[in-house]
Amino acid sequence: MNKLSMLLFATLVVLCLAHGAYYYPQLPDIVDSRFSLTGESVATMGKATMLGFYYGVVLLLGAMFLLFNYLTSRMTPARLNLPNKAFWMAKDREVQTRAFLSSHLLWLGSISMALILYVFHQSFQVTLGVVDRLPRMPWVLGAFLGFVVFWCLGLYLRFARTGGASSPATS
Repeated sequence: MNKLSMLLFATLVVLCLAHGAYYYPQLPDIVDSRFSLTGESVATMGKATMLGFYYGVVLLLGAMFLLFNYLTSRMTPARLNLPNKAFWMAKDREVQTRAFLSSHLLWLGSISMALILYVFHQSFQVTLGVVDRLPRMPWVLGAFLGFVVFWCLGLYLRFARTGGASSPATS
């Protein structure tokens, strides 16, 4: 596993939790909680419920990514679904393959946590009257979806190839 990807993921989880704790005393008892496609608030909820939801999402997603990371490093090769699995899970490549998968999962977890942090931060800004609507949400969601598409494509391209001197995937 790549230590940088784990450090970034853990930092973002802690940052999300600290973010909620920082804003909680500043928020009114009722906060904006649901927004239209244009970013305008269309529903509210109690701030304790909102914080509970925020923490629940962060902790559940954090636990899921850590569990997937753990399972990826421990499950038998037969349970992994990879193109060219026999090649990539051969004894001389298995450790590097698992490390790549582990790191790759944590990068996806990190970008997911960054999205959650951004959305909740903007929601708090609307509630506090700093802005009147969620700014740039279509662009932010588009960037996230673009990242996920390239993440999946990169994963597939990495494992679609097998040996040979010209294959960059073996390095």
